[in-house]
Amino acid sequence: MKQRLQEVLRIVKLIFEDYPRSSFFLLFVLMMLLGLVNYSSLWYCRLGMGNCIVSQGTQIHSKKVIEILDRCREFIDKDAGLKALLMDDIAEHIQRYGHTPLVRAWFAIEDLERSPLQFDKKLHADPTKYYLEIKHSCQRLKRDFYDVDKWTTK
Repeated sequence: MKQRLQEVLRIVKLIFEDYPRSSFFLLFVLMMLLGLVNYSSLWYCRLGMGNCIVSQGTQIHSKKVIEILDRCREFIDKDAGLKALLMDDIAEHIQRYGHTPLVRAWFAIEDLERSPLQFDKKLHADPTKYYLEIKHSCQRLKRDFYDVDKWTTK
């Protein structure tokens, strides 16, 4: 990993020496790319820049795993996720009751669908099966989180 970073820095240095006028633009682009790497769990893990967990066929940065597990908890607690999947209109519920655990479960669904968790997204038409798929995927991630052998460290 260190060799890759050193190679990238060497190339950037050569570019700056050859094109001094464009150095500010290149510096900006480099900063943007580093920013993207910083927020991309996959690249963060591949570059060996932090602690990651191998779960469900992918590496996930430990900070991201904690965020996903929080969404899982909101989704699974008291079967709120199943109730949210069965709801027709969340806006009416929010207007009537405010931000309840059911509302948090509703919003957790979208976050979990965008996460690296592996579950069959085609089951969305059957709320009960979909809920169980997400719940099992969350449980696998939690199990991997507590398994020392699943961790990769920098």
